[in-house]
Amino acid sequence: MQLVIAGLPVLLVGVFLRHWRLALIACVVIAMHLSWFSNAFPAVSNGESFRHLVTVTSVNVVSENVQHDRVIADLIEANPDVIAVLELTPMLDQKLRQDLPADSHVMSRAENSGDFGVGVYSKYSLADAEYADAEYLESVEAIDSIAVTVVVEQVRGNEEKFRLFVTHPLPPMNGDLFEKRNRHLEDVADRIHSFCEQASAIPVVLLGDLNLTPWSPWFLEF
Repeated sequence: MQLVIAGLPVLLVGVFLRHWRLALIACVVIAMHLSWFSNAFPAVSNGESFRHLVTVTSVNVVSENVQHDRVIADLIEANPDVIAVLELTPMLDQKLRQDLPADSHVMSRAENSGDFGVGVYSKYSLADAEYADAEYLESVEAIDSIAVTVVVEQVRGNEEKFRLFVTHPLPPMNGDLFEKRNRHLEDVADRIHSFCEQASAIPVVLLGDLNLTPWSPWFLEF
């Protein structure tokens, strides 16, 4: 992404100055990275094959953010069926439970310190929640993760449901954190693949702040 952004003005300068070698180099650099953008615009299903259209969203509220009313106002306006909240604090958790009565099904683990809180607020029933324990977080060095089943409908013993994975890797601010983020993404992918092997009929949804862009090579591998 950064190379494409930098390459465009270089290309324009090269053309304007008729410095064709510079323009050619800029074109090559841009062309080499344009393919990554195809993953930023994935195909979207028209939903005709589904009995229910379920809307989901995730928000990283930033644990230091105390403008809870603005966060809640945005969520009410968006009105999703399932909300994943990252960097959740106990104060915000309590306010979300009070101010989002329609999202009465909640699985959350709020933290007073650091950026480790996570919660799921849903209009539909939640079941089989799995929180990342301290040993897991230390092994992959992640901020937090949760997996939960969202039960959309129960009719005559049959359930329409999907498995929701919510995760938050560390930001790649330096080389060490870059490697830790990548290891965490690999672990999440392994856990999703493992779940799909055991329950292939249940759809999977991944939400979170992945700390990478859709055109990142690591996103392609993930």
